[in-house]
Amino acid sequence: MAIKDLLVLLDAVDETMPAAAYAIGFAGRADAHLTGVAIAAEPIIPPLLVAPVPVDLINETRLEAERKAKDAVARFEAMAANAAAAVESRFVTALAGSAASVFAAEGWLADLIIIGQDNPEAPEAARGALIEAALFDAGTATLIVPYSGAGRPEISRVIVAWDGSRTSARAIRASLPVLAEADLVRLVVVDRPPAIGGGEPGADVAAYLARHGITVEIDTVPSEGNSVAAVLLAYAADEAMDLLVMGAFGHSRMREFVLGGATRDMLRAMTVPVLMAH
Repeated sequence: MAIKDLLVLLDAVDETMPAAAYAIGFAGRADAHLTGVAIAAEPIIPPLLVAPVPVDLINETRLEAERKAKDAVARFEAMAANAAAAVESRFVTALAGSAASVFAAEGWLADLIIIGQDNPEAPEAARGALIEAALFDAGTATLIVPYSGAGRPEISRVIVAWDGSRTSARAIRASLPVLAEADLVRLVVVDRPPAIGGGEPGADVAAYLARHGITVEIDTVPSEGNSVAAVLLAYAADEAMDLLVMGAFGHSRMREFVLGGATRDMLRAMTVPVLMAH
């Protein structure tokens, strides 16, 4: 199934909006509809404050959040003025602590969610929660764009991380429309995980993709004591890859998710766009 409906989170803090710029180009390439969503979240008031927070301060904080979100919408609309795709924008308000669930609901009927990596020079307190909501609550494949930007959304050279897990298989299925457009698909296996049903690691994936008309090269690389994220990013840089596809792993704890190590490391250190699915 082709990707025809995209959702992008509009950055209210980072005014360069790298995810929005990438999403506009991606939508044009895919001839897809793009919706930009800006969220104005009401402030969270800690319950154990000694003195009550003045109502005026609460209102000022809320109005400031709304102003920033509306400014983000205006910047997005200016960026998309000459877009080669159908583009619309939404301004949404969220009650205190509910921004993540509101964003996840916005993505329920999207084919792909695009969101920017948290920028340490312009940090956003809720960015991690928003990314986790997209990955684990929306049920939608999510493409994270590095805060340093990614330029034009080229997808001619794609690296696919394979570790024999359900989440890796889910990411591969979700990325089929993207893989079909690539000139080169490289399946990278770190430290030879077991293959499904035995045999060479990655051979079963190559056979699956071949049935979809996608030719894949398999490369097994050792970690040599490095993290999986570091190995994959180094490989992507050395081979000039445009996009990395991988499964997003998380541990459920009560009603929240705790990101798995490889996923957490990738979100911190990523230097290329990463398409994840859970």
